[in-house]
Amino acid sequence: MPPDPELTSPPTPGGNPPTPPTPPAFTHTKEQLETAVSDALSTAGRDAQTLGTERTQLEADRTAHDSAVSAFRTLQDEAADAVHKDNPQALTTLRTTRELERGMADLKRGQEAHTTAVAAFTERESAVSKQTHATLAGKISTEFGVAIEPLLKNTDGSEAQMRELAPLLSKTGTPTPPDTTPPDSGIGGGGEGISMANIDDLMVRVKEFGAPQQKAITEAYSRLMATGKIS
Repeated sequence: MPPDPELTSPPTPGGNPPTPPTPPAFTHTKEQLETAVSDALSTAGRDAQTLGTERTQLEADRTAHDSAVSAFRTLQDEAADAVHKDNPQALTTLRTTRELERGMADLKRGQEAHTTAVAAFTERESAVSKQTHATLAGKISTEFGVAIEPLLKNTDGSEAQMRELAPLLSKTGTPTPPDTTPPDSGIGGGGEGISMANIDDLMVRVKEFGAPQQKAITEAYSRLMATGKIS
């Protein structure tokens, strides 16, 4: 299996080790990068906290609804029981059947509600996690002068793994084989279609684009981290 060009350098005559390329100069400081990542992580934390608040409110609304339904059932039961008040056997059968049917219905509703809540929470949690990983990858790719896509694709999203991989990657100035994957969102290789409104979403979805679009998105995000602007 041929070596990954991202992880290796071409051999030099005589077997001497290759000279490491000079890292590109950047206009922002390490402190600015750390502040940007800290802000992004704080935002992710607030999103998770908001999710918890929404779940609490949902439970409160469900409790109020269940209380109203219970009160209605009580009135309904009293009316049905009155019809059989003079027939104890029929009354017992009615009440037993009623409890069984309602118990099964409540169980089914509870299972469905639980499944829906878990799916919603998992989806939101995944979105927050992806945003956090993309922010870290943006910082590290800029710091080491490498492409962001390998950091997202070949790690578990943790900063430790990204920092371990970044020095092994080729610099963004090194020519890479063309990517024939067509863009699917109207983003041009020169940065057309990138705006403040969609830059975060594009960073999360950066792996969906071809190499020119990935480069344009990454550079725009790096400028945003350094200057607050994307152009």
